[in-house]
Amino acid sequence: MSRETIRNRYVDILNELAAILVDDELKHIVQQIGLVDDPADDLDLDDDAPAPTFWVDVLRLPRLGLHQQAAIDEQYDAFVKAYQELTRISHRDEDQERLLQEIGDLLYRLDELTGARERLTLKLAQALSQGIKEVHGILMDRKTNLAQSTVRADQALRLTPAMAELRKNLRELGETIRIMGALARVRDLIVPSQQA
Repeated sequence: MSRETIRNRYVDILNELAAILVDDELKHIVQQIGLVDDPADDLDLDDDAPAPTFWVDVLRLPRLGLHQQAAIDEQYDAFVKAYQELTRISHRDEDQERLLQEIGDLLYRLDELTGARERLTLKLAQALSQGIKEVHGILMDRKTNLAQSTVRADQALRLTPAMAELRKNLRELGETIRIMGALARVRDLIVPSQQA
């Protein structure tokens, strides 16, 4: 998908955000963000990342979170299955016992982080929706080009706390995904059903 097509899709989502009247519609908007073919893995997740320049830039942060969620979903069930299988072993050796503990900790951490990511994404979408409405009005002029519309300084200040929380969460999720990859290799060696 071309950069222009991706940007246009984000603009469509921004227009939807500007038009929502109740927060219950935010979950649908977040689902739409998940459909954009943009891994957003070039984003700066540092605490000192610059404030967004354009409204479109703000949407890339939740998109990265949804991309990370897809990476988690690919492996999550295999870890649950391995955990269940390890708990059924009546006499676990030391490696199996340690792996059981590590998988349990991993699953708990993933559940905690993904739940927080979902809440923070909705919080950011709500702040973004309010910001667009304050700048452009609830009934935007059809000529309003949200692709080129910049985030005012006061709106950037409003978005910054939600973006900072989500960045921190995504950094932690990224690290947990790396741990998940390493643990998957150990799981494949130790769990009987994972062995060839």
